[in-house]
Amino acid sequence: FESPGQKRLTLKVVVQDDAGEYYSYTYPVYVEVSDPTVRASLSAGTPESGSGTELTLTNFGNTNLTDVEIAATADGEPIERNFLFDVGPGSSQSTVFDTDDLETDTVTFTATYSAGGGSHTTSLDVDLDDQTPVTGEIRLTGVEVTRSGTGITIQGDAANLGTTDTQSVLVRVPDADGVSPAPPSGEYFIGAIEGSEFARFELTAHAESDVSSVPVEISY
Repeated sequence: FESPGQKRLTLKVVVQDDAGEYYSYTYPVYVEVSDPTVRASLSAGTPESGSGTELTLTNFGNTNLTDVEIAATADGEPIERNFLFDVGPGSSQSTVFDTDDLETDTVTFTATYSAGGGSHTTSLDVDLDDQTPVTGEIRLTGVEVTRSGTGITIQGDAANLGTTDTQSVLVRVPDADGVSPAPPSGEYFIGAIEGSEFARFELTAHAESDVSSVPVEISY
């Protein structure tokens, strides 16, 4: 589809009965098409082998990242270039660069990929002298809110922006002015989220007609 919104598809079903007669049925099917959202992040860490630098590209958007390559440069000079498989929404791909014998302290890694009909880049500067893991940090991304009367549904992703795992992740709607949590999902327990990964959540709440925002609390 060339534009977002509700689109109509036609489903055609052909069946054969016991007598060998064929019958054809046509049904309309409506689907909701969203704008492509391109959102990606690079993170760096030490691979399990303990040698080199591992780069992870995570897709936080809703469209595939294709033709993915990550280039390493230092002081403006190219060092190495690695290619990755396509990265689907909600997934990650990793590759390891040989950085142990480099004389420079800082390396710039740049991911180039195609998504949503265009070319995009994401860059990350890595201090090779400081390869300590980045503490896990949860942030909400791709949040969508739908309203029906006083009922509110909030859907999105809880993304771990660090390289260490987070545990006991809980998102909830607190009581506030004109807002209260509502069944069935006033709070949503996600559990563990690995570094540079994310998990889907859904919350439900009641909100008065004049309320323009709904608070969401995160604990982990």
